[in-house]
Amino acid sequence: MNDDIALVRIIGIGSPFGDDQLGWQAIRTLEAELLNPNISLACCESPSTLLQLMEGAQNVFLIDAVQTGADAGTIQRWQGEEVATVQSNLSSHGIDIASVLALGQALGNLPPNIILYGIEIGSKNLTYSIEGKMSAAVENAMPVLLSRLKKEVESV
Repeated sequence: MNDDIALVRIIGIGSPFGDDQLGWQAIRTLEAELLNPNISLACCESPSTLLQLMEGAQNVFLIDAVQTGADAGTIQRWQGEEVATVQSNLSSHGIDIASVLALGQALGNLPPNIILYGIEIGSKNLTYSIEGKMSAAVENAMPVLLSRLKKEVESV
């Protein structure tokens, strides 16, 4: 393993639209708050680049808007093999996270520890609305998610 590779990588998945920008906004917030050389941060627009972004990291934390049927604003957390079983209705790029992770597993190219944090956007929230704002439910849940994530990252 290359010494320049971060032990922890946090990847925000999404786009610049509506609630789907959750992952990117989380990374922007963390950029100002996490100043640890063993932690790298990245934004990912397309799940097809996710394997490349995870390459070399020991612990990967993914942040994404999810749509699983829970109430909007619900914070979800999955770890390890659970991540590959997440059935979210969000897939704007033709491939979802579970499919990418299945491919990575088949290639033997996954980090040892993967954790997905998500905030439920709910079925009524249009993820790709032309409005640039996140919904109040997602905005209100994000500080709680980031607090939980930072505590977990500190213990790695």
